[in-house]
Amino acid sequence: MDGCKAYCEHLVSCGWGEPELGECVQQCIVDYESEGECAAGNSALLACLAGMTCDEIATDTWASCGEAAKAQGEACGVLHCNVFGSGESGASICTIELACAAEPPQWMECDSAQCVCFEDGVLIGSCEPSASICTPPEEEGDVDRIVAWTKACCGF
Repeated sequence: MDGCKAYCEHLVSCGWGEPELGECVQQCIVDYESEGECAAGNSALLACLAGMTCDEIATDTWASCGEAAKAQGEACGVLHCNVFGSGESGASICTIELACAAEPPQWMECDSAQCVCFEDGVLIGSCEPSASICTPPEEEGDVDRIVAWTKACCGF
């Protein structure tokens, strides 16, 4: 509760987002309610986020909190990755880029025969594509499936 309040007060002071302070705190509590190691990871992440600069908040980079986000993700089983993709629905050629907390740029290029993986501009491996990897996700949960498959294929 205290971590959510500090984080939301900071968001409001930076003029970020639409929610009122009370709504932000309530949503934060729902999003970060947990126990054990995950609760400790959430507390550390929220404390870090509450100390970000307003510019970091505005750009949603979490640059200074990358390590805290990564530790929280490991403790809670959460992937902190933005996913970008190119390709048409049903296509067999696509690119999937992962922008994950505290990780270098990672992406995968797939065609019908092979997916090739790059990390920080260096070729690191390849695998056979899944039947649906180039199909854009229809629901938010599908993004987690794509991220997990990409990480397994590439070893990120």
